[in-house]
Amino acid sequence: MDGAVEVFFSYSHKDKAFRDELEGHLEPLRLNGFVKTWYDGCIAPGQEWDREIKQNLQQAQVILLLISSDFISSRYCQKVELAQAIQRHEAGDACVIPIILRSCLWRDVPFGSGKLSKLRALPQPLKPVKSWDDQDEAFTSIAEGIKGIIEQLRSRPVRSPVPDLAESVSVAEAAEQQPLEISEPKPVIVPQRSRQWQPDYEYEDNLRSETGIDYSRLRDLLKGGKWKEADKETADQMLKAMGKDSWLDVEAQDLLGFLSADLLTINSLWVKYSKGRFGFSVQKEIYIRCGAKLDGKYPGNEIWGEFCDTVGWRVRGKYISYLGITFSIAAPQGHLPRKFIGGIGGGGLVLWERFSSLASRLAEDKR
Repeated sequence: MDGAVEVFFSYSHKDKAFRDELEGHLEPLRLNGFVKTWYDGCIAPGQEWDREIKQNLQQAQVILLLISSDFISSRYCQKVELAQAIQRHEAGDACVIPIILRSCLWRDVPFGSGKLSKLRALPQPLKPVKSWDDQDEAFTSIAEGIKGIIEQLRSRPVRSPVPDLAESVSVAEAAEQQPLEISEPKPVIVPQRSRQWQPDYEYEDNLRSETGIDYSRLRDLLKGGKWKEADKETADQMLKAMGKDSWLDVEAQDLLGFLSADLLTINSLWVKYSKGRFGFSVQKEIYIRCGAKLDGKYPGNEIWGEFCDTVGWRVRGKYISYLGITFSIAAPQGHLPRKFIGGIGGGGLVLWERFSSLASRLAEDKR
């Protein structure tokens, strides 16, 4: 895509000094034409502030949540800005990044069907900005993290613009629903630069199956950016292809002999509709880069741990459960599909066989 990526600051006015400092560290990106930042201080005299905030929040491709106890306790930040950020994140329309300014219980803040902790936060290593000995180092870490996201967004092609709609969703009303469940996102006004990861062309998908399985639902879920539902559908259809009733019955040998046509169909759909971000083949290449061999054998703690760190299945040295998976296009590359692995518990090593076996099977098909 060409042009600057629009970045929105969601923050409490009590944290304005932090916001100003962060914007200063993003200045090199602005000078190079990579980003265009917006916050409520940009509202001109005579403009309706509520409308301007909602409009710019709806247009932003990156939403920065500047987290502190004051942000969490702000009704407007919660009921309007965070609610709209949740909606756009769940729909796959924007990348939402928590920036931890001051120590607080931010991990327990509701975010869609989960908690805010399911999103990768900055700075890294993860420690509130105020707690860093040198806050310039903290802001530099944040700026580098944002730069990485910006580079990913700018490398993706732009799809055709979505027509404007007469009415948009009332974000404040949506925030009152507890818990917030978004199974079918309502129409919203989406600018041309949104949804860069959606295909900008259409061609007939190859849904070939050696057992007659219909993969059209998986295709439609992926096409609609419904990553969680697609992950479950993938696991369910894989069971059907193997003739199994439960993943508890699946052995590594079953995946080593997985049907070629079905495996390639599932993989190609994930790769296509994530624009190369997700899919078995994407995971396989990361696995190889981490030093693993495609022999179906355990690669060792160091290689397996590095792979899980890279795809986001291990965070800060701890293997995450399925509840911690991020169902968003902004998740780390190779993060999905994931449900077929099962629980990574027991030090993350219990079910590594499934992934290693599937990667080996995929290598045989040279895909």
